[in-house]
Amino acid sequence: MRNPIVIREVRPDDLPEILRINVESSPGVTRLTVRGIAGLVTEATLAWVAVTDRDIAGYLIAFLGSASYGGEEFAWFKQRTQNFVYVDQVALARSYRGRGIGSVLYSELERWGSRQQCESLSCEVNLDPPNPASMAFHMSYGFIQIGRMHTSDGRHVALLQKAVRS
Repeated sequence: MRNPIVIREVRPDDLPEILRINVESSPGVTRLTVRGIAGLVTEATLAWVAVTDRDIAGYLIAFLGSASYGGEEFAWFKQRTQNFVYVDQVALARSYRGRGIGSVLYSELERWGSRQQCESLSCEVNLDPPNPASMAFHMSYGFIQIGRMHTSDGRHVALLQKAVRS
């Protein structure tokens, strides 16, 4: 029997493990520094970790569309849509991938978004460098591609969106 997955807010002592997962997940997610992850967590509308087996199995960092955030992919969505929650980073520790934890994080985010009266979840997935596992996960979860962009840091990304179920 698998241990339950608990979603909770990030605490300061979680940051080293989040950074380890971030580095392990690069280039699928933008690689951050200790200072960068601390700033992002502080600035974010929400920052969660998924805990199971007493370990941090993954994390999710997101912003409401009304937030003041400088991310260029976030700005793309903000110019084209309203009432959304944007997932800036989501990553799972390699040893916890394929165990449904990403779905648990997104299901909780969707419930949270519904309570905030958000109409959609938005995110980007790398096309170059490619991240086929993330793209497959997002498509299976109901996201659709609504655009593409080349980012200032040299990535080519698919811009994805999913309607929030109420």
